[in-house]
Amino acid sequence: MFLYHFSDCDVDILQPMIGKNRHDGEDPLAVDKPVIYLTNCSDMIIDGQRRLFRYTVEIDLNDPQLKPDRLFNQMMEGNKNIGEPQWFFYIYFTSITPVKKEKWNGKCYL
Repeated sequence: MFLYHFSDCDVDILQPMIGKNRHDGEDPLAVDKPVIYLTNCSDMIIDGQRRLFRYTVEIDLNDPQLKPDRLFNQMMEGNKNIGEPQWFFYIYFTSITPVKKEKWNGKCYL
């Protein structure tokens, strides 16, 4: 499955981190642990802005390092309008090399 990570950092390998940009209602699996947040949403706006880079990773859903971000997914389900796609968010616990890195050019990721 293809999943996405959005960041302003230009990297070749995504590394689990503990950072200041963690979201509220963090899943207990991620609290105080270095993780990579991933989503099946390919076009995401975070805090009203697009991140400079979109990283695409390919991960098997049965990968033991991949866990659903249950609390965030529950919150997003409650905010979903009828007919909108279902976005899921995941926590990943180990480094991973993206299969694609794209940069936002002001209109789209290239």
